[in-house]
This record gives sequence, C-alpha cells and structure tokens, in this order.
Amino acid sequence: MKQTFKPLAVAAALAVMTLSNSAYSEQLPKMADVDGWSISVDPSLGNGCFATSIFEDGSGLRFGFNFNQQAPLYISIIKHDWASIEDGKDYDVTLQFDRSPPWNATATGIHMGDFPGLIVSAADSNFFDQLARKQHVTWYYNNVALDTYNLKGTYAAVDALLACQEMVNKGGAGVTPPSKDPFGPPSKAPNKSDPFA
Repeated sequence: MKQTFKPLAVAAALAVMTLSNSAYSEQLPKMADVDGWSISVDPSLGNGCFATSIFEDGSGLRFGFNFNQQAPLYISIIKHDWASIEDGKDYDVTLQFDRSPPWNATATGIHMGDFPGLIVSAADSNFFDQLARKQHVTWYYNNVALDTYNLKGTYAAVDALLACQEMVNKGGAGVTPPSKDPFGPPSKAPNKSDPFA
C-alpha cells in the first residue's frame, strides 16, 4: 500500500533550507550534533527543530517540524546538479525507505543560493519512524532513482530532534515558545541584532 505526503506551501518551502551546516550554525540556534546530523531551530517555521546532514557529494538532507503548516513534518533535499528545478513548481516524486512500501509525494522546487532542491511535507507520524528505523531513503522522479541517501544516525537524530522540540516548546534555548493563541500571530524569536524588529 502506498502512502501519500501532502504538498508544502511555496513560501514556507523557500524558508526551509540553507546551504550548509556552517550556514545553519551562523543563522539559526544550533542545539546539538548527533551521529553526523546537526540539530537546530528555525524560528521562521514556528520554532520548529530540524536535523540536517551534508553528504560527500555536496547534497544535503534535512527533516524536521514546520509549525506554520497543517502537515508539520517535512523532508527536503538539495543537490547542485539539479539546476533545472524551478522554484515553486510541483514535482511528483516517490520516496522509499529501504524496501518498505513507497510514499508518493508532491515535492515543491526550491533554490537556496546556487543549490536547487525539493521539499515535501507530511502529517503522518510514521514519517519520523521511517526515518529513524531505516538505513536508506531513495528519491524517485519519473520512475527513475534520483539518489539514495544514507540514514545512518537518524535514530539518534530523531531522538535529539524530539528533545530539541520539547525544550523549545518550554521556552528553552533562548527561543520564544509557540503562542498558545491559535488566532494570534506566530511567535518570533527576538532579533538581538535588530532592536527595532
């Protein structure tokens, strides 16, 4: 049985990725490094924690929480070679964790600097379970494998991600906790470099 991801809004997709682990640590509150994954917080995604890893070929994989969406879980990939990806364009892709049933996904094209990529979101809590318990994820487009990513260390990364989110939700790590008012504006972390923000 195939499972389906829901599409992620373009505006949020553009805010989701940066170019490298060093950019993450400079721009976003970094919480931990766990088994090859960096755990950080992204205030632009409702203070959602995320895990990221950059691979030897320069491609990157990121997953985490986006509390600005109804489907708050996401995974994204960037790869310099995919220059023809168009920002905001939807791409029908399939993700397969090891030999588990594939997940059909609508990915949104993004560019961060010179790095094009794809992002998909999910509401199914089995998504993190798949990431934590599997060894590889293969992305397919037009029934052709784009790439297979090693998920080594994701069990520990998911644990650290959940601990990060619990701490952030309690107001830890210098990040403003999410608003308890569902009708109010999203919470924003204070901008120490701009006192007028």
